[in-house]
Amino acid sequence: MDLAPRFVDEKIGDQWAVDETKESFSRLMRHIHLKTRFKTHFERALSDWRLCSRTEGMIVADIGAGVGWTSALMALRPEVEKVYVVEPSENRLKCAKAIATHFCAPLEKLVFINGTFDEPKVPEKVHLVSLCASFHHCWDRDLPKLFENIRNMLIPDEGLILLSNEHYVNRLYILKRLISWVINFPKQPFSWRTEPDKWSSEHVRFKHELNKIFKREGFNVKYFPLEGNLCAQKAKWRLHEWLTWTYYYAILSLDQTDVKEQ
Repeated sequence: MDLAPRFVDEKIGDQWAVDETKESFSRLMRHIHLKTRFKTHFERALSDWRLCSRTEGMIVADIGAGVGWTSALMALRPEVEKVYVVEPSENRLKCAKAIATHFCAPLEKLVFINGTFDEPKVPEKVHLVSLCASFHHCWDRDLPKLFENIRNMLIPDEGLILLSNEHYVNRLYILKRLISWVINFPKQPFSWRTEPDKWSSEHVRFKHELNKIFKREGFNVKYFPLEGNLCAQKAKWRLHEWLTWTYYYAILSLDQTDVKEQ
C-alpha cells in the first residue's frame, strides 16, 4: 500500500505539533475543542452505550490515530486496559506521548506503533477498532485489505468498529458538481463526484457507497448523524454544505450470518 504524499515525512501544522510545553497543548485544545467540534463529536461517539459491553480489560486499536489525542481520551476510560496507537505519519506519532501526558492519560496503557491500514502491526485481538477521521483517507483499492486486517484483529462475537468524525454526501452533491461545471465551463470536464485527493487521499463517499462497502466486507452498520459543522465551531454552514453533507459516527459489527456460512 502506498501512503498518500501528505503522510510521508509530513510537516504537521502548528495545531498538532505538541511537545512538553503548555502553550503547544493549548494550541491543540483550541483547535479540537474551540475552533472545531472534533473533540465534542468524538466524545459523543465514544459515549455510546453500545460500546460499553465491558467494565474492564478492554483492548482498543486506534487506527490512523494522528497525534493520538483520541487514543489518550480512550486510555482515560477505566474500562480500557490498553490502546494501540497506530499511525503512518512518524511526525504525528512523535507528538502522541506528549499529548497523552498533557491529558494525564496513563502511559502504561498506550502502545505507539508506526503502522498503516495495510500493516497495522497490532499484536493481539482487540474489542474495539477506532477510526476517527481516518476512514475517508483509505484508498478504495486498499479497503479490502483494511477490513481483512480488522476482521483478523477483532475478538469474535464481541469486537466492534467505531467510525467517528466522518461524513457522507447525498444526491444534491451531484447538483453542486453540475453547477460548478456550468460556472467553470469549458475549463473542466463534468464529473458527478470528486476524485480522491491525490495528496491527502481524502475521499468523498455517498451513504449508499458506504453501505455497499460494509456489506461486501461482512459488517452490519448503524449510523448516528451529528448536528453542526464538524470543522467549524461557530461558523454558519454554507448552504451547499448544509444541503449535501452529513457528519456522523457509525458502529459496525460482524454479520454473524456471513460468519456462520463460512
